[in-house]
Amino acid sequence: MTKKNLLRPMPNAILFNLIIKVCAVAKVSFMVGSQFAFFSLAQAITPLAGAFAGIAGCFAFFGAKLGIAYLLSSQVPFHFLAYHVPGLCASLYWATSVRWLKASVPVLCMGLFLVHPTGSSAALYCLFWLIPIVATYFMKETVFARSVGSTFTAHAVGSVIWLYTVPMNADTWLMLIPVVIIERALFVVGMMGAYRLLSAFMNVLALNDNQKILGTARKV
Repeated sequence: MTKKNLLRPMPNAILFNLIIKVCAVAKVSFMVGSQFAFFSLAQAITPLAGAFAGIAGCFAFFGAKLGIAYLLSSQVPFHFLAYHVPGLCASLYWATSVRWLKASVPVLCMGLFLVHPTGSSAALYCLFWLIPIVATYFMKETVFARSVGSTFTAHAVGSVIWLYTVPMNADTWLMLIPVVIIERALFVVGMMGAYRLLSAFMNVLALNDNQKILGTARKV
């Protein structure tokens, strides 16, 4: 996986945030239990901070958004956590190659889901989180495998946050299973496409930088 830093210099950071803002317009599905929150393709793009910026870049990107949210509202609203904490965990999945660390997040989420009274009655739902474990240990290290593992890691974290903060019955969780399949398939496709486009863009930037350096050297 490429470790080129997408968040530096500043033009690249602006570009990355612009892409996320544009993708946020493409709504995928509403978050059941909320009248205003929804999933968008931004959730498919945000984890790529880990692919291009590494672990430090993931926390820097999340910290910047946290700071902006606090400055704008003097508090951190719940929907910020529902949107961005899963994205942080998903981006860290891209950023690290330590298998046990990547697998520990969905395992922990499964445990937290099953010990909750509602979650224990909808245990079938958390079987989705076996997918990132399989992607980590049994799939070849590819963009597809990382995309699958990343998006279901985000799903695991987001679902647990939702379970403990938004009242929903077990039947509702179980009815969401087909929605999750379609939703996460779209996220995987979107993440893979975005990764290819951003990789191509970064290669063009690197080529232009090399040409500038070469041109300067010739002048000297």
